[in-house]
Amino acid sequence: MKCCATERLPSHSVARVPRDPGRGCGESFEVSVVSKQFAGKPALARHRLVHGALAGAMADIHALSIKQAITPEQRAAAAAAAPPR
Repeated sequence: MKCCATERLPSHSVARVPRDPGRGCGESFEVSVVSKQFAGKPALARHRLVHGALAGAMADIHALSIKQAITPEQRAAAAAAAPPR
């Protein structure tokens, strides 16, 4: 799934977490995507870009949860605001 997304949506990172595997009706995924292409776009447009990038794989996906669709700048800002570990 990652290669399919990064070919159509140039991104800095795509993280996927399989959820509820083995139910027989396709796989369920939770994804976080960081891409410059999200700049200036509202959440719905970002989600459409992600779905468009995965169009070829959607027949095998039962459920897709887009946890984050953010720009590299938003990721950097969130990392800077996070409390130190």
